[in-house]
Amino acid sequence: MWENDQTIDIGVVPGGSRGVLYAINDNGMVAVGADLTTVASATMWTHMDGFVNLNTYLPQRGVSLGEYLLINANDISADGTRAVGWATRPYGSSSAWLVTGIPAPGVTGVLVLGVVAIAGRRSRTPRLAYTRA
Repeated sequence: MWENDQTIDIGVVPGGSRGVLYAINDNGMVAVGADLTTVASATMWTHMDGFVNLNTYLPQRGVSLGEYLLINANDISADGTRAVGWATRPYGSSSAWLVTGIPAPGVTGVLVLGVVAIAGRRSRTPRLAYTRA
């Protein structure tokens, strides 16, 4: 990450030792990636909260992940309210996921998770969708 034309160390997910960021939103306040310490886990970093593991952060906000493990977050929207990535199930199938309504740092809001099964098709109707008002 950069701040005032200088690189800054933003650390890793608590308990982690290795991670990667794949995307940063336009104002540099939200970034997404993966914790690579043991089993890959999707992560999000905000200026206010630092790193969070999305597999715990989302359920704490009322979003059920079901049997999915979010393994990485590949991209974030320009405004930082939507993120996408890949998830796996215990028996090995992979799915794309989308979270919308990510609140700005320090703001509570609505989160929606849609998981799309990938089975050799370009797109399918969301298979799972979770909302929290």
